[in-house]
Amino acid sequence: MEKRLSMPDGLRVLAIGLVMAFHIWQQSWLSPVIHLGGLRLDLSPLVRTGYLGVDAMLLLSGYLLALPQARGKQLRPVAFYRKRLIRILPCYLLCVGMYFFASALPRGEYASAGAMWKDLLTHLTFTHAFFYDTYVATHLNVVLWTLAIEMQFYLIYPLVIRCFQKNCLLTYAAMVLSALLFRRYAASGERTVMFMNQLPAMLDLYANGMLAAYLTVEFEKHEFGTPARLAFTLLSMFAFFAIYRLAVGQYADSFPLELRRAGQLSRRYLLGVFLAMALVFGESSYLLYRRIFSNPVTRFLSAISYNAYLWHTCLALKLKEWKIPNYLSENPASAGEMPWQLHYTLLCFFSALLLATALTFGFERPLTKKLTQKYEHRRCKQEKSSV
Repeated sequence: MEKRLSMPDGLRVLAIGLVMAFHIWQQSWLSPVIHLGGLRLDLSPLVRTGYLGVDAMLLLSGYLLALPQARGKQLRPVAFYRKRLIRILPCYLLCVGMYFFASALPRGEYASAGAMWKDLLTHLTFTHAFFYDTYVATHLNVVLWTLAIEMQFYLIYPLVIRCFQKNCLLTYAAMVLSALLFRRYAASGERTVMFMNQLPAMLDLYANGMLAAYLTVEFEKHEFGTPARLAFTLLSMFAFFAIYRLAVGQYADSFPLELRRAGQLSRRYLLGVFLAMALVFGESSYLLYRRIFSNPVTRFLSAISYNAYLWHTCLALKLKEWKIPNYLSENPASAGEMPWQLHYTLLCFFSALLLATALTFGFERPLTKKLTQKYEHRRCKQEKSSV
């Protein structure tokens, strides 16, 4: 039985939590400040740059995808694709269907039948990030662009991992260089909006995640003593501090938008390096440090995080539209209407987690189990018939 890793659950929760905080902040404009005695902790830089959590999610995806191969397991492309589709499609299609039939169509949001079919079909084929009107201006939940990037990477992953196994460092360098060159191209002119979040611009995140997986497996082969574990703990903590400093730098470049996008593009590789460091060194750190990232709470939140990510923006918009909780100003965010900002933010998080829990254990898990069992039954039947 493979060893359960400590860091991924906690990192996933942090990454998706920051993305949720950013999208909810866009509606509430709540700048969170924590007072601990005489200490004032301003979390605004993390909240207002929470979109960087998407980069962390993609790196973590590369990390978890490569771990089985790093541990010597042979990749079977057909089985890989089947497993990924069963994992992604049910909740994704439910989200697309709900947005399409319960929101976009009843509200008459499409200017023409052509625009409607383009939005729907590109989402069903995971090509919606290629077009402005189905990516930036979509009526089917703008956060779904990340699933398009993921599915595109899944498509090429068997080839990428084969190259990685043959020559790890050369493949890593090629992926990083491709991403850096593409981002340099994307950073000029009007291309930035459309190109900054395309798959080629994300390849170094996946590369850092995959390299981190191989390094983690190498570290697992050694028994480290107290001094080494102390050093790894400090290095992982340093990596998280460096990530925070990158977020602060990104926060300083938040406006105008062109400066924010340029800053995100220029910092992406370093962000990936520090995230990889946090993962690799964290896995060989002190047990107490690892427990922060792997405990019953983080494992539960990690389990429901996919659905929380899919639905949090929809819930935030609907709660504000329905005036839940009630507000007095026409625009309570710009008016700084407290305590509405705080109550609204907490309600958005609570409702997203509640819905995610219901969908994960009432829909996703049972359906995934049923589809897997159906496939295994059919495979066993075919094997018996061939004998």
